[in-house]
Amino acid sequence: MVYDPAFILPLLCHIALPGHKIKSRSFFQSGAVGLALAALASSSQNMRSVATLFLQRLHENHIGQDKIVWTNFIEAVRRGVVELLENQKSKSKKKSKTSSDENEVPRLCSITATFLARASTVLGDPSAPLYRPLHHFILARPALKLYGVPAFLELLNSTDFKNHERHREWIFEVIRDGMREPRDLQIVLNSFTLKIILVFYSTSLVKTHAKKLIEQIIEKCLRGADKEDGLLLTNYSILPWVIGSQKSSTLISSLPKLSPFSQHGSLLSLATR
Repeated sequence: MVYDPAFILPLLCHIALPGHKIKSRSFFQSGAVGLALAALASSSQNMRSVATLFLQRLHENHIGQDKIVWTNFIEAVRRGVVELLENQKSKSKKKSKTSSDENEVPRLCSITATFLARASTVLGDPSAPLYRPLHHFILARPALKLYGVPAFLELLNSTDFKNHERHREWIFEVIRDGMREPRDLQIVLNSFTLKIILVFYSTSLVKTHAKKLIEQIIEKCLRGADKEDGLLLTNYSILPWVIGSQKSSTLISSLPKLSPFSQHGSLLSLATR
C-alpha cells in the first residue's frame, strides 16, 4: 500500500493537535514517523514544513512509559535540523536574512532521511536486531549530524557476535535505497564511505548477500546519482574495481557506453569481455 504524503501528513498533524495525549509507539510502529522523516528530503518546502510540524506536535504531546526513547530520538533530530540550518546560513552570507529564511526547513539528503525513517521503525520494536546499536547511537548524541551516513562505521564494525552481519546489511540497504541524487553520491564520497565499502567488498569478512548489496550501491551510483557527471569513472577508478569484482553482470550493464579509443574505453572493453 502506498500513501500520498501530501494527504497523510496533514491528517497526522490534525491527529496530533495540541491537547491530545498521544502514545507515540503506535506512530513509530505504523511507519507514520518514518514517513514524516522521509519527507524531510522532499524538494517541496511545504512538505518539509508539514512533516516538521507533525514531529513537533508528537514531541510535545507524547505520553507513555517509553517516552524517553522517542523524546531523545526526536530531540536529536530537531537539534540536528537546527544545526544544519545554521551551517547553511553561515555558508551563504550574501543572502539577506528574511523571515522566510528563518522559517525555512532545510532539505535533508535522501540517504540521511532514509536512515532516520528506518531507524524510527526499528526503535518501535525493542526485539529488532538493530534496536540496541541504534538506540545507543542516538542516546550518545544530543544532536544528530544530518549531513552524512549516520552510524555507518558503528554498524559496519559491529561487535555483536550474533547480529553483526545483519547490522552491516542494514546500513548497506540504507545507502542503496537512499542513493538517488548527485548530492547523495557526494556525501558518500566526502565521508570516504564509498571508498570503505569498495575495500570491504574484497575482504573475507563480507558475505554473499552483503556483496550483492555493495554491487547494487555501485549500480545505483552509475545509473542514477553519477550518470551525468561520471565522477566514479573519471576520478575514482571504478573500472579497475569492476574488473576485479568477478565481472558482476549487473555492474557491467550499468557502465556507460564508451568508445574503445577513449581514455577509459580500453579498460571498459577488458571489463566486458
